[in-house]
Amino acid sequence: MSARREIALGFTDAPATEGLHICYVYGDEDERQDVISRFLASGLRANEKVLCLADAPGRSAMLDRLAGLGVSDEALTLADAAAGYCPSGKFTPSVTLDMVRDFYENAVGKEGYVGARGTGQMNWAVDPALADPADLIRYEAQVNNVLARHPYTACCQYDARLLGGQMLMDVLSIHPMMIIRGQIVRNPFYVEPETFLREFETRR
Repeated sequence: MSARREIALGFTDAPATEGLHICYVYGDEDERQDVISRFLASGLRANEKVLCLADAPGRSAMLDRLAGLGVSDEALTLADAAAGYCPSGKFTPSVTLDMVRDFYENAVGKEGYVGARGTGQMNWAVDPALADPADLIRYEAQVNNVLARHPYTACCQYDARLLGGQMLMDVLSIHPMMIIRGQIVRNPFYVEPETFLREFETRR
């Protein structure tokens, strides 16, 4: 595997390397829009293929933010979060993991982009009609293994107001990096995927 690129995340001046798995637990919509629009814009400026899976109320506002940042959205795929994660109407971890692999491989291997990044709002995941919470946690843990081979830079957005205490701790445990007050930091709660999944299945 070739060396990973150093990239800009947009919302911070801290150095970063492509292929990060970032957790963004937020409680303020204006802050979320600002952080995520800058994350997307920095990828677009760098000639990356960019994916944004967002809830309907925020999609037009995100396009307005990107326009205000002076970037073209030609390399941006903007789609509904629930439909993107649950194309069959129910979340299936293997399908979404394949989507991440394919998005990166198509962007870099076929379409000529230098890299790929994406972000998704995870509000759909608290709807029992769409997702089993255990499947979501298993998926998030396995994303780390996918990104080890396909350096897609991923930012998962969780609304703190929708999460219970245990789910919040599980979400934090499976993301190596996190955003706090607009800065990227190493997550002190992170547990390696295999270790986490053994403990998680035992607990269940």
